[in-house]
Amino acid sequence: MTAWRDRAVVVALALALARPGARAQVTGQAPELDGVGVDERLDAELPLDATFADQHGRRVQLGDLLDGKKPLVLVFAYHRCAVLCDMILDATVDSIAEISWTVGDEYDVVSVSIDPRDDPASASAKRTHAIRRYGRGEGERGWHFLTGDEAQIRRVTEAAGFRYVYDEDQDQYGHPAVLMLVTRDGRMARYLYGLRFPSEDVRLGLLEAAEGNSLSSIERVLIYCYRYDPEGGKYVVVVENVMKVFGGTTAAVLGAFLFVLWRRDLARARRARRTADSGEAP
Repeated sequence: MTAWRDRAVVVALALALARPGARAQVTGQAPELDGVGVDERLDAELPLDATFADQHGRRVQLGDLLDGKKPLVLVFAYHRCAVLCDMILDATVDSIAEISWTVGDEYDVVSVSIDPRDDPASASAKRTHAIRRYGRGEGERGWHFLTGDEAQIRRVTEAAGFRYVYDEDQDQYGHPAVLMLVTRDGRMARYLYGLRFPSEDVRLGLLEAAEGNSLSSIERVLIYCYRYDPEGGKYVVVVENVMKVFGGTTAAVLGAFLFVLWRRDLARARRARRTADSGEAP
């Protein structure tokens, strides 16, 4: 089993470093992982009526966790996985802990187990670990761990383009290492790959997913100045847009400066006229 887990991690790393849509190409070494990968389905709608149990054992639909105002971080993992899944969950926590937005305030996090044998008790244990690692109390109200049956799990993973396989001999799942961002109305917005998710990429992805919903002017500028590079799997600066922003900012600052000078000179002229009309010495 250890050897299989090692191969699973190798395949996950290969998938994480490959361009989006890549499949496991190391099947000669790990045939049990054929079919593992990600098919990016940007703007695809998730099945909001998919039904799960949350960490408290309550029956919830995926749509219940979307309030129409906040974007969502979506993670697929399972609880008995002691290697890759824990690495993905810890990488998610470490990344979002570095951004100013807070789980439960500006966005929520949903972790869906891909193993139908996981239950609310295992979900609660994983959630407790994640929130403690996160270190912000607000995460209690915005972090959800879901478990469900095979049919409901498959509905969500297929809609998201997340492909995984189960190996009966080893009793393990092979799956890619990916973090997904979802818009506030339940559409796929961005895929981030690897066993480490740069916090800046997560922040920009959340800004994209939340666009049009209570974004500050600075946040809108960030969206304008960055774009996602699907080849490199990360956000890059759009130089021409940065120049436009700085050009516009320079013009605005210069205009404001000239306006202040004009107002000051106008006030001086008015005082001089009043002095002249009163016959007083300047």
